[in-house]
Amino acid sequence: SERRRRLYQAECSAAADFGGAAATILECGADMLLHQCDNYRVRLGEGGDRAIGLLAFGGVGLGMGGIQIDEFKTASSGRACVAFINDLQRSWWNSGGFEDIVDVCIEQLRARGCRKVYSVGNSMGGCGALLASHVSKEVSRVYAFTPQAIPYHDERWTAYTQAIETIRWPDFSALEVCADHKVFFGVRAPRNPDFRQMKSFQDNGKNVVFVDGAKHNVPKALKQEQKFGSLMSAFFAD
Repeated sequence: SERRRRLYQAECSAAADFGGAAATILECGADMLLHQCDNYRVRLGEGGDRAIGLLAFGGVGLGMGGIQIDEFKTASSGRACVAFINDLQRSWWNSGGFEDIVDVCIEQLRARGCRKVYSVGNSMGGCGALLASHVSKEVSRVYAFTPQAIPYHDERWTAYTQAIETIRWPDFSALEVCADHKVFFGVRAPRNPDFRQMKSFQDNGKNVVFVDGAKHNVPKALKQEQKFGSLMSAFFAD
């Protein structure tokens, strides 16, 4: 397809920058590196239930000392065929080519027999999960954990957002997304910056779910309470 050709050209350009040590699809442990350029890295998981394809969007990596990992790997293991997507610029998905990335990932998941496509993400990854549903109607279910409505003036993220040259998505809470979505937040205190972000999602009619006491990292809090597994089981259930 035309989108796949453009991604291939970007991949070849990245390969040239590193002495040709890249290809359109590379083996990467048990996973396959589908695409990597300056903006994005996409890996395809080794397998799982082929009925469901999952777009799993990564965050900025603060909890890992700045290292961006493939998130929701354990939660999705055996339950879905997964494309792990990371925004290497921490641009909140404003870097060019996001729509092409989503389309190519869905194309790969469909080729593996996936009948449904869902998306999931935490923090900046939650914004990516919502945005995927906005740019592709093939994404029919979304779980977004503590996403930012407007991250650009939130001092927690200015080290990254001040470098964004063009803001394509000014307000993630205003995006039109699929009806089957949940946006999770862990705070109710008005002074907490996550409260202000949450309020924007509420005001824009999104389905907000509270996890009291979870603070910013809702998945971590639910894991500590041994509730995350059952939540993700509900996510993958028909």
